[in-house]
Amino acid sequence: MDLASFISAIVSAAAGIYSVGLTGERSIDIDLTFQPNQIVRVRSSSTSTALGNGTLTISRDSELTLAYITVHAPIEVRAGALLTLEGVVF
Repeated sequence: MDLASFISAIVSAAAGIYSVGLTGERSIDIDLTFQPNQIVRVRSSSTSTALGNGTLTISRDSELTLAYITVHAPIEVRAGALLTLEGVVF
């Protein structure tokens, strides 16, 4: 899934499993709220990819996995949500 389609799917609030692999130096600077029954995975090939200025909100009954990425964005994990971090730099 390309980045634009990935973001569109998340913003639509539709339940599902969404995964995106990022390469190179990229920055995602948008507020994203992961809705109930969204399982989201973001993996980068290097920590030069960043989640920048937007806030990430993980709602009840949703999951977010971040792998090998730099996070500058604030992350709000609500009760009943799951956040998994692998090789993440803050």
